[in-house]
Amino acid sequence: MSVVRPSLAQVADRELVRRARHGDKTAFATVFERHRPTAAALVRRLLEREDVEDVLQESAVQAMVCLDRLQDPARFGAWLCGIALNLARQQLRKEGRQAGPLLGGFGPPLTEELVEGSDMASRVRHAIATLPPGQREAVELFYLDGLSEQEVAAEVGIAPSAVKSRLHKARRKLSTQLRTERRPVMAQLALVDVEVVDVRREPEASPGGMRTHVVVLRERGGHRLLPIFVGEPEGRALASTLTGLQTPRPMTYQMMANLVAGLGGSVREVCVVRLAEETFIAEVVAEGPSGAKVVDARPSDAINLALLTGAAVRVSADLFHERGPSYEQVDLDLDAYPEDANAIREELSASARSPWLARLTPDAAAVCTTAREEASKRSHTAVGTGHILLGLLRHGTPSALESLGLPVAEVERRLASETAMPAPKPNPPLTPRSRQVLLRAEKRARGRGDPRATPDDMLAALLDEPTGLAARILDDFAVDRQAVRAALSES
Repeated sequence: MSVVRPSLAQVADRELVRRARHGDKTAFATVFERHRPTAAALVRRLLEREDVEDVLQESAVQAMVCLDRLQDPARFGAWLCGIALNLARQQLRKEGRQAGPLLGGFGPPLTEELVEGSDMASRVRHAIATLPPGQREAVELFYLDGLSEQEVAAEVGIAPSAVKSRLHKARRKLSTQLRTERRPVMAQLALVDVEVVDVRREPEASPGGMRTHVVVLRERGGHRLLPIFVGEPEGRALASTLTGLQTPRPMTYQMMANLVAGLGGSVREVCVVRLAEETFIAEVVAEGPSGAKVVDARPSDAINLALLTGAAVRVSADLFHERGPSYEQVDLDLDAYPEDANAIREELSASARSPWLARLTPDAAAVCTTAREEASKRSHTAVGTGHILLGLLRHGTPSALESLGLPVAEVERRLASETAMPAPKPNPPLTPRSRQVLLRAEKRARGRGDPRATPDDMLAALLDEPTGLAARILDDFAVDRQAVRAALSES
């Protein structure tokens, strides 16, 4: 396998093809290796394993030699797959064998649809069979056999212009038929009615700062369960909907439901139809003035929409492993995801009261919660940098706190000397200086690619604050800010 230079890994196909056309062999190797796995997967469906590598090598040679013939460099992947499939079919014809389930998967103009799945290939084969004989023959010779327009003309005994006309008419007819004949996958499956019983999540965030969520579906009237992993934003939205959390304004999924209803439509049902490369695929059936329409969707989006609209949720029976996992098995699997939908709801409710908590990791949120509690307990008008410093001393990284060398009791004493109101304020706001600290912490986190700030980010931002109570305490105790920053970089 070719070694790709890291500097080219993020370069778009269009630019790599441009460089390759100017003789940059590394650029060609990069774009070829990027799409090689897809081409290999398609060829493996037609040929024996030992023949796949030969076809891929020949595909690379043909792609390199014919690169100037590629009309749209951004479609290099589809073009390469078309070359590989045509070479695979030629190999089959040499051996006197018929193409397998991907027959009808055509070359460059239709390869992207082919890659989407064999269900599309089946529909395309059927559509080709309905073409007039002349158009069908031209399509089969040009797309399936890989002949040029001139070669098709010579084979059929007509002018090249007539071949071009037949192909144009065939493409228009196929395009129209394939748009109007889409048959939902769910119509071909045995379906099981399910209900959403919970949304679970892991207790600690992953290295990227996000927490994995699992939505749990249960067979209605039965005991089979199907857990589906979803992203954190989708899981939080599902937990909100499942527990009936009200928000001041409609969120995205509620807006989608309102939009469907406002256009005179409704969501009839959603179905989780298959598992493709460890990813669940769903379909949504929406009713409208012009009839029913089927829309592909992620399960998390489809299920959320169903919960909001009261639509039925169904799952392909094939997705349950034989009799399906029992309650005990799923409970055991979900031990790593102990927090349920109600726990997520409580956090979301707290975030709604304090929107900045949503931009912090759980530990950093604990720092801010402690800071607010201390401000409220002491009847202070707002959460200042001194309160944040106290929160960090209780929840921060041990190595960083050790380098600070600040006694908690002294910070508490200094806070107690601050002016208080006659009565506690339940939810004191952040001071402008504290807001700047949190903004700098968030910016520091984004700089390393994390969506949420950590306690270390907050401490680093606090060290950069020249004024305020926290700055005065650090100065009074002669805290070496550079030493603390060094400790933060090592933690």
